[in-house]
Amino acid sequence: GERNFSPQSIRAYRNDLTDFLKYLSDRRKRLTAVDRLTIRAYLAELRSRKLKNSSFIRKVSALRSFYRYLSREKHVDLDPWRYIPLPKREKRLPQFLDISEVNALLEMPDINEFSGLRDRAILETLYSTGMRVSELINLNVADLDIWNGTVRIWGKGAKERVIPIGEEALRWIRRYLVQRERKVRRTENALFVNRSGKRLTSRYVAKMIDKYIRKLGLERKVSPHLLRHTFATHMLNAGCDLRAV
Repeated sequence: GERNFSPQSIRAYRNDLTDFLKYLSDRRKRLTAVDRLTIRAYLAELRSRKLKNSSFIRKVSALRSFYRYLSREKHVDLDPWRYIPLPKREKRLPQFLDISEVNALLEMPDINEFSGLRDRAILETLYSTGMRVSELINLNVADLDIWNGTVRIWGKGAKERVIPIGEEALRWIRRYLVQRERKVRRTENALFVNRSGKRLTSRYVAKMIDKYIRKLGLERKVSPHLLRHTFATHMLNAGCDLRAV
């Protein structure tokens, strides 16, 4: 909370700590009695679960930070995690969709339906701006400056920034807003809402994209974050300056 982490990050770290507490509880061990042998046994337990390396690293990082806090607040005399090395992250090139795949994805929603028109506007916005899905669902109508072609978003650490948005995305957003006025009686300030006028969730957006990807017949998992990588890759391939991206 002090570092303005996103609700998703806080939830993940809370789950990591809860998992460790359960491990200790099953062995009748207290937080303050943890030593390096306990930690090694727990790490072996994590490895046996066949976790993704990123998940394993996050759990270790969460516990290292937690015990650093306990030590600072004098709840433990010694920090047993202090000399436990953090595993190195795997360096992988980000995946992305090619132009034809993006165009096909954008054409998937049925724009004759309110939900389809909204989904098209969402996909166009993600591809046009490269924003995170968490930033997209937190957008309000007032954040959009249609005349100047910009949108104000709140990123990680509650940092505000203004970014450009393309004319094609704005065109679909305008069409969607017209339909929203007709179809949705009561709405929040949120830009993208469901039929009840409620703000969409990141889980909904992820499921929506997955639905269209399966209809498209692509043999791979496509997350909202993949559109962020796709945006950046296509910008670079078109000659955009790396620092600008």
